[in-house]
Formats: sequence, structure tokens, C-alpha cells
Amino acid sequence: MTRFITPIKTAPYINHAGYDKHRANKAIGNHHVDPISFGVPFIATPNLIQRFELNIELNQPDPSCFYVGYSTSYTDYPSLT
Repeated sequence: MTRFITPIKTAPYINHAGYDKHRANKAIGNHHVDPISFGVPFIATPNLIQRFELNIELNQPDPSCFYVGYSTSYTDYPSLT
């Protein structure tokens, strides 16, 4: 869909459609989007940008703890050491 929007857009187009690092870089490189947002990957991997830069595997998200007040949540995902 983004390739159809690009020719007519007049403002930055932010996409959020299940991108991984490779697909995001390709879409930006092809000028199909401007910035891309990462929702679930960023929730599960707070240091997402650093992991992208270092080509380190991302944490697996656990949707059962999204947006709830359980004792395990966003702060329990493993970080880089």
C-alpha cells in the first residue's frame, strides 16, 4: 500500500505494519515511507536501536503482559550487558 501513497503524500508518512530491521531499511531506501515505528518489538526490546545497530537478536514479545499491571511486564525483558 505504501508505494501507492508515496507519489501523492505532502507530509512525512510514518508506517507501522509489522516491520523488521531488513524490511524497514528496504522501505526507507526505496522511499516508500519516511520513518517507521516499531511498537511490539520496542515494547519487548527496550534497547531495540542498539540491537539493530549491533545485529543482535531481539527479545520475543509476551503479549500476555502488555498494558496490564502484573508483577512481570516491560521492565522484565532482558537487556544487553
